[in-house]
Amino acid sequence: MTLYTTFIGIDIGKYEIVAGFHDKKSTTSFPNDPKGFDAFFKAYQTLLKSSFVVLETTGGYEKLFLDTLVKKGIAVHRANTRQVKAFIYSLGSKGKTDALDALALARYGYERQDRLALYQPLDQTLSLLQSLAQRRLDLNQMLVSEKNRTKAPT
Repeated sequence: MTLYTTFIGIDIGKYEIVAGFHDKKSTTSFPNDPKGFDAFFKAYQTLLKSSFVVLETTGGYEKLFLDTLVKKGIAVHRANTRQVKAFIYSLGSKGKTDALDALALARYGYERQDRLALYQPLDQTLSLLQSLAQRRLDLNQMLVSEKNRTKAPT
């Protein structure tokens, strides 16, 4: 049973988001900032209420846009990168561009909509704890790198 009429795949980069639809071959780019988000919502306002949006994790660059989608009541799935890459390879696609990824994410959502869970944001305390734990891991890795560098032969 299809709950959604439109499937939007979004590839998120450091500076832009690229949106593609499962039934179209073209994509549209927007800046990855609040002004770009407003332009996205303005461009697709009539479609978004009946849409299922799929985007990948991209090292945190997706977080602000993801939270904005949830606040606006839009159905969104935060996809596992490995699963999406395997899906793209299964289609026989070897190309790697933001536009191709956005279209593949839209198709991924279309074909798997009944099995994909909607994104649920963490509460503030848990989110802060998660970011602190990640920072601790980063600092430990940097410490190991620096210790290795000092012990290396010159």
